[in-house]
Amino acid sequence: MLKICVSTTLWKLLGVGLMTSNSIKSNSISTSSRRKNSKSKGLNSKGRKNKLLLLGGFVGACLLSVQPISMMLANLQYYGAKNYLDEWQISPSLVDKSQIANAEQYAVRAIDLHPSFALYTDSLSAVLQWKALDEEDSLTKMELLNEAEELNLTSLQHRPSWPATWANLVYIKWLKNELDDSFQNYLSKASFFGPNSPEVHSVIATIGLSLPERNVRLFLVNKELVKKHMLLGLEHPKAKKAVIDGVLNANKQTLVCSWLKEESTPSPRKLKC
Repeated sequence: MLKICVSTTLWKLLGVGLMTSNSIKSNSISTSSRRKNSKSKGLNSKGRKNKLLLLGGFVGACLLSVQPISMMLANLQYYGAKNYLDEWQISPSLVDKSQIANAEQYAVRAIDLHPSFALYTDSLSAVLQWKALDEEDSLTKMELLNEAEELNLTSLQHRPSWPATWANLVYIKWLKNELDDSFQNYLSKASFFGPNSPEVHSVIATIGLSLPERNVRLFLVNKELVKKHMLLGLEHPKAKKAVIDGVLNANKQTLVCSWLKEESTPSPRKLKC
């Protein structure tokens, strides 16, 4: 598109230049015409300068138009990946290798077109997490999760206070069974930046309630944090189902019901408090 813009404008300017040159030759006979010609040269010189300025502006506009187009194309690729991610979230049984490959291609293309946009690196991280869950080989699974973690950390360089990215890092460390200082840091940052985030409520509540089986000390350290996000998650329409499922899967109905009673909060029917 840029070549077309520039070549068309250059052709028009060259045409004006040729017409100007012919008019100068035809008016160079008499002294009076030479005087007029000298004036016309001055005018034509200004005209050429104006045309060059217009050309520069036109080329600049063409260059500037390239970026919005690349952003639009990147966004289309992102939504191609997001559609798969949304479907898998609702129906995990739909996930298969061909869908994962398609989603990964979409996410990679989005990053290629717009590398500094954190949303796109986060989307590729999410695809790789699903890919890791579908992977049977333990070494390959760990490599995929490491790559997913690095992508989230890259996102944070551009968008350091985004709570969903911190929540994703908590989830990845959980999948890797790395309950270390980084896990604690991710957990604290997710809670700090996402006090009202449904993604943060879901992740901290579901993972936190399963902590006692893996690391009792870590659960006791974060007990109040887990309780807070569990209670908030039960009140949030976008987190409620995930939190309830997390309570049931962890078999922590007794604990959660005691928390609800302490706070005089109504309990969901599914918990049978």
